[in-house]
This record gives sequence, structure tokens and C-alpha cells, in this order.
Amino acid sequence: MTIQDRWTENQGVRIHWLEANADFATSLVPLLHIPGAFATAEKFLPEMEALAPRRCVALSQTAKPMPKPSNNFWRKSTTHKLFSP
Repeated sequence: MTIQDRWTENQGVRIHWLEANADFATSLVPLLHIPGAFATAEKFLPEMEALAPRRCVALSQTAKPMPKPSNNFWRKSTTHKLFSP
């Protein structure tokens, strides 16, 4: 299993995530894990290992307030970047 440590920035908001099995089998539905407040993507590593070879993406939350994104930030930008080939 390969774990990639990734960052993206959109409209001044930086997002950290871990991605396991980026070259996943297309027959398996990818899993996106969004932890609760103050949790990190690293806490989801045991689950990522158990779900291999399924592609898993785990986002990290932050303790700092972030500016409110506009223009459907999550739907149009981040989700597309995380799950586009």
C-alpha cells in the first residue's frame, strides 16, 4: 500500500489530505474520510491499510479558523481535484 501526503490550495484555503492506493482498481468505490473537529488524516491510517486495495482519501481538519470559501469551493474545486484521474 502506498500513502501519499498531499496539499492543495484554492482561494487562499490550504487543505491537507492523505491518499492511499491512488492507482486503485476501478471496480472498487473510493472512500473519502472527513474526520471530526481537530482530527488528522493520520488517525485514519489503520483503516486505510485494512481497506487496501481500495483508494482512500482522508482529510485533515485544522484548529485555525479558515476564510469562508465561495463559488461552491468543495463541490467544484476540491472534490474534482481529489477524485479526477
